[in-house]
Amino acid sequence: MKTPAAFLVLLLATASLARAANPTLTSAQVTLIIKDVKTIDPGKAGRDAVLKETVQGDQNVRTGIESRTELLFNDRTITRLGANTRFSFSEGTRNMSLDSGVMLLQVPKGIGGAKIETSAVTAGITGTTIMLEQSKKFTKLIVLEGDCWLIGKLANGKFTRRIVAHAGQEIIFPVGGPNMPPPVFINLKLLEATSLLLNGRWGVRLDMRPILLAANGQGNNFVPLNGNNIPGGLVTDTTGKLPPTQSIPIATPPPQPTPPPRNPIR
Repeated sequence: MKTPAAFLVLLLATASLARAANPTLTSAQVTLIIKDVKTIDPGKAGRDAVLKETVQGDQNVRTGIESRTELLFNDRTITRLGANTRFSFSEGTRNMSLDSGVMLLQVPKGIGGAKIETSAVTAGITGTTIMLEQSKKFTKLIVLEGDCWLIGKLANGKFTRRIVAHAGQEIIFPVGGPNMPPPVFINLKLLEATSLLLNGRWGVRLDMRPILLAANGQGNNFVPLNGNNIPGGLVTDTTGKLPPTQSIPIATPPPQPTPPPRNPIR
């Protein structure tokens, strides 16, 4: 039988292992600066961000017009911010805030996930890659791989039931809307090929394997379309938005032949 002191040591060791497996967000390094990027200390005006500087949880990060930046957190979580975006995180937790603008977030597998707050929704992910946009009128979520749960804040102050979106799905929730709409499917291959949040110049390489796996998993079910068929459907950082994408229609699969009746058991 273990003594009380030995039992206490065991508890402390277990807690230490749990923290190591699920580290909290303590800081992030700025790994890319394009044009106007500022870090904002509490109660102070913004100052120009510096490449490789460390951002703490009491600071905000803001991007200007046609600007973008990237943050690499202590647990290897990658956050990419498009134009006209304001972002922060709570040090010592796994909570983030997107006040406005657009972000891509990739959380590595097996480290405890993250929770993202906007003025309209709370989103939770675990080992997942998502895109999230917050405007004055709506919140848009796109799941690139993995799963994400979403809870919306209604106009009456109540919350919607939790909805889960899977890889290749998108939810657009009007700010203060009456209810949370169901997710719709989008074409991940088209998004992956054209999105500036996924392509172009960045400081840290994303793990594209699960994204490509999810895209390939959609097969050829999508009606062939090009970018011109999707009003604003390509993710761009020049306006700081994920423009209205329209859900891309999924072709109706051919009917399966009816199998012949099985011989009855005698």
